[in-house]
Amino acid sequence: MSGEALLPSILRRQGHGGTRSAAMLDAIAGGLSRDNRVLMSVLGLVFGTWFLVKALTCFGVLETPLSRWMSALPLAGHKVSRPGRPG
Repeated sequence: MSGEALLPSILRRQGHGGTRSAAMLDAIAGGLSRDNRVLMSVLGLVFGTWFLVKALTCFGVLETPLSRWMSALPLAGHKVSRPGRPG
């Protein structure tokens, strides 16, 4: 049994899925398996960019408007200092 057909068959055995829900699950599973490469590429690009920006901001290489705003916030009477920058 393939992975696509596993979830609908489990739901049918449990008695929770009717014919409409099984058809919808089959359509969703088919669409996800058909567009798998595109989805993984887009998600990899989005999360890779996110983590790269976070790392570069943390190391002080990149400064974002949010990091400038956060560095100006007082924290319990102390100015927040970022690593690698005087504070």
